[in-house]
Amino acid sequence: MLWGHRPPFLRIEPITVLERTIVERRRRLFNNSDLLREIWTRYAVVTCKRWSKKTITKRHQILRQAWGSDINLAGRPDVDAFRETCCSSDWTDKSAQRNAILWPHVNLEDLQKPRNLPLFLQSRALHHPGEFAGSDRSSILCDLRKTLVLQETEFPGYLMLMASAETRETYGKLIHLSKFSKTMQTATSGFYLPMHLGNILLEIQDKVWSFLVACARGIMHDMSEYGVFNSLPDPGVPTIANYGPSNSWSDDAAEAAYRVSTYIGFAKLERLMAAT
Repeated sequence: MLWGHRPPFLRIEPITVLERTIVERRRRLFNNSDLLREIWTRYAVVTCKRWSKKTITKRHQILRQAWGSDINLAGRPDVDAFRETCCSSDWTDKSAQRNAILWPHVNLEDLQKPRNLPLFLQSRALHHPGEFAGSDRSSILCDLRKTLVLQETEFPGYLMLMASAETRETYGKLIHLSKFSKTMQTATSGFYLPMHLGNILLEIQDKVWSFLVACARGIMHDMSEYGVFNSLPDPGVPTIANYGPSNSWSDDAAEAAYRVSTYIGFAKLERLMAAT
């Protein structure tokens, strides 16, 4: 299949345009991260209790209002798109299934359960977005190069730093390959992504944190938008018992998508090997 001067999955953008997009997504992501952490540390127990008492219909209403009418309905909605593209080398525009491909775990079937949304809120409220960079990327089942249009610069060769960076300004920072020397080996540790994939990851996280803040506000519907965090004493963070019992190993596996990732990074692995 001849693509001409560029693959159909790439939309070439000036580097200045992409940098503005990245800066705006990063700003919004960390603003919502701070807000979600503040809400959760103040109202975690109340949020869990209210969610557990809501009917399925009311839970659907809150989830739809937080995400939009195009929220995924069934669990793993990306499987259909994967089946249609996994055995084909041709590019097929799946923009209509963008939500299913990029946010498969944001769906009514899974999040209506009493434990999943509180787990989702807690993990994202208490941890840096960089701790989810690997899991958010690996949750994408489909090959994006065969399903969606991705943004790329007119000058290829940029990588994006996606780690628990020391400063927020370095999260999602673009670094050209020419700037790498001995540190180039760091690019294999999973902390860097090609620019077009890093931009997608920022988009995923930006919308996830925005969605969770909206969910928290929907549950705490009587919460004032301003001056709220000085109005009540901190009730403490609930334990897993507050979410109700887990019924099976399959439930535990389904909940994994909403928990904080646990893995040993390359840096930790190197220290362990050096200590032996």
